[in-house]
Amino acid sequence: GNTATATDTRSYTVDTTAPSVTVDIVDAALNVADTSSNVTFTFSEAPLDFTDTDISVIGGSLSGLTVDGGNPLLYTATFTADDGFEGQGSVTIDAGKFTDAAGNLNYAATPDTVTIDTLNPTVTAVTASDLMLSDADTGSGTFTLAVTFSEQMDTAATPLLTFAPDLTGSLANGSGVWSDGDTKYTVTYDVIDNGAELANITVD
Repeated sequence: GNTATATDTRSYTVDTTAPSVTVDIVDAALNVADTSSNVTFTFSEAPLDFTDTDISVIGGSLSGLTVDGGNPLLYTATFTADDGFEGQGSVTIDAGKFTDAAGNLNYAATPDTVTIDTLNPTVTAVTASDLMLSDADTGSGTFTLAVTFSEQMDTAATPLLTFAPDLTGSLANGSGVWSDGDTKYTVTYDVIDNGAELANITVD
């Protein structure tokens, strides 16, 4: 008799590719005037069960993790630098933190970094040309006060110098200049009255 042959052909979709993600901290640098930056996470495949606990952060904190309403491959969040921190901040996602629809665990992301300086500068020295204003000091440009800071300063801002006791009636026409890589501010005054002692100087 005749031999019967049966053939059953089926196709299967196989996905063994691990998903990847690219991290981008939008701002290149953060400081006391600008402490936060948007962060984007761009995935090769839509992630499952991805949360902020899957993200590793150095030098700050992450908040507001949200998936883009029109693009399931894009998530955004806000990175906020720690106060009093100076150095490199970073955001990354380690391997094995989330899966794709096929259950493949993710590759580790390449960390993205941001330069952070939220450490307030300090005054390291205050030097007066004379602590007692006498007859010899009276005249134009005869008294100087130099303030040295721990790091380079923004020269658009002028330090506010306050004397105790008040020397408003003794000093006039103060004129300041920056030097030493913008770490030293020197003010030159005219002395219009003598007999005053500098007991305390405050720098703001």
